[in-house]
Amino acid sequence: MSHLKIRPKSAFFALTPPVCLGVFLWFFFSAAGLAQIGLLPKGVGIVNYTTRGYYSQTNQYGDTMNSRIGLGHNFDARFTGETMMAGLNGPELKLLAETLQRYDQTSSAGGPALLDAIDLGTMHGDVTANVKAEIFSLAYGVAPWLTVFAAVPRVTLQTKTTLRFVRDPGGSADAIRTVLGDFAYQDLQDGLQRAANMGIADVQQNFESLKYDPVDRWSNRAMGDLRVGAQTASGAAGPEEFGGAAFYRALVMLPMGRQDDPDAFTDIPTSNGYRGVNFNTQQVFKHKSRIYAGGSLEYQYNLDAKVRRRIPVGDERAIDPERTRDVKINPGDDVEVAMMAGYAGDLVNASVRVADKRHYNDKYSGSLEGNYIQLGEESDARIGYAQWGLGFTTTNLFKRGKFIYPMMIDVGYNHPLYGIHATDERFYSVAITGFFGSAGSEGGKHSAVPGSNPVSNETKASSPVRPLKR
Repeated sequence: MSHLKIRPKSAFFALTPPVCLGVFLWFFFSAAGLAQIGLLPKGVGIVNYTTRGYYSQTNQYGDTMNSRIGLGHNFDARFTGETMMAGLNGPELKLLAETLQRYDQTSSAGGPALLDAIDLGTMHGDVTANVKAEIFSLAYGVAPWLTVFAAVPRVTLQTKTTLRFVRDPGGSADAIRTVLGDFAYQDLQDGLQRAANMGIADVQQNFESLKYDPVDRWSNRAMGDLRVGAQTASGAAGPEEFGGAAFYRALVMLPMGRQDDPDAFTDIPTSNGYRGVNFNTQQVFKHKSRIYAGGSLEYQYNLDAKVRRRIPVGDERAIDPERTRDVKINPGDDVEVAMMAGYAGDLVNASVRVADKRHYNDKYSGSLEGNYIQLGEESDARIGYAQWGLGFTTTNLFKRGKFIYPMMIDVGYNHPLYGIHATDERFYSVAITGFFGSAGSEGGKHSAVPGSNPVSNETKASSPVRPLKR
């Protein structure tokens, strides 16, 4: 599975190690923690701080809907005569398989073929990922009909990996050596002896010979991609207005975060390394009872970019560092459909949102010959999830002179429902929003969607739109 640079007495096999955590944070950063703001009055701004705590992750959704596999599934490898002969366990084990095959062809002894009988065992990898995120966002009403915003996350990441090798005593190399006895020539005996003594230390030494970072622990703290955009609206949108309202948002995603490291097996990138243009439309209907409901459609077009990767040959996963190149990525686009409902009271608001999101397959290409299809494996991802939110606002108390400052505090919980190639991530969030500036004479018509009550134009602040939380 890998073209290894073999040193004397070093490991002579390779596994399928890279943990596909590349999509782990894709859904998280698709919104970058932005509350889907509506229109602020001209001259009024908000500043928001959101913290998200993720439950420890050990599993992800697999190749079929709702199937589950471990985060370390790409470490798993079986060492049989078939996989050794195909080169999936490294060049030296392939050489051993070829030697066994020649022995089978020349031997006059009866019984099962040695190549079919050999089974060294199975390698397993257990990976645990821990993520904590902080999201900083800012919005400002530049005109009564236009609000601009920006957001960037900062993420603390950690993975822990445990490798295990489970030997198969019935088909082990040592058992074959015992059967052959003095009939095995020296090269075959040496190869069987090395195979019989194979262990985790040899695996780690093999990784080091390929200049990969240690796999046992990895951690980092990095910024994510910057998102900058604007939003406008039409229809009824004020706190005392009822009926339908439509919101239209456009933003650009600028890669500023940490990209995937080709020399690390279990790192978690905070950036995909490419730019994107995102469009969102949201339709909301608010009843006089202050209950609202609506839906949204989001599409993101992702632009081609250059990223750094190790280019595999065939099905290999542990790849020679000499095959590291800048390659072109043609990223798949993102599409999301969502429905939401909630209650917007004077002091308290509550919401629920259900969404289905998909990222289409990434495609890679480059000048160096290799298996570029493998680089895009598991990038075609889909997840359905539900979010619940509960918020408290002091804007009305501030308006009546009973609170010193207008602000909002929101708590939420995200729960995945189904998925393919997506991490089964569950997280809670706490968001604090404050206001600055003062509303001009033109502000106010579209100052809020159902979900909060803005401060009147005579006050120093106005509330953002909060029909849903991301």
